[in-house]
Amino acid sequence: MSGQDYLTTSTEVIRSIISSEVEKLRLELLKSLTDTFSNQLKLIRDDVTKLQEAVNFVNSQHEDILAKLDKINAEVRPVLNLPSTMNDAIKSIKARLQTTKKILRQPTHVESAPPKKSHRRGVPVVNYNVASTTILKFAENTGVDRK
Repeated sequence: MSGQDYLTTSTEVIRSIISSEVEKLRLELLKSLTDTFSNQLKLIRDDVTKLQEAVNFVNSQHEDILAKLDKINAEVRPVLNLPSTMNDAIKSIKARLQTTKKILRQPTHVESAPPKKSHRRGVPVVNYNVASTTILKFAENTGVDRK
């Protein structure tokens, strides 16, 4: 074998060895990068899953709070309207009181019974027709049931 052939063969063997070693290194590097990326992606996936669970929990809590708020608003709304309702009731009571006062200021007719016997003379007797009319007017104006 000549020096040239030996050099060519040695160069090819060295190239083959280098090529083989580079391929091994490339495969090792690829496996290492793949493992590293896989591990990192798994961690990210786990974090995203936890974040998604947290968002779902917060959303559930938000929905519960909104439902409770609606319930509280439904309970509070009548209380907030209470002053206006009370004012209306007070006005109504004042009006009925004024009417009652007017009725009570009207004179009641009291008549004496016709003398029958001496011991009954001069004893005042209420005319029940007039008194009952006054009572009925009072009942109507104050909203009292006549039954």
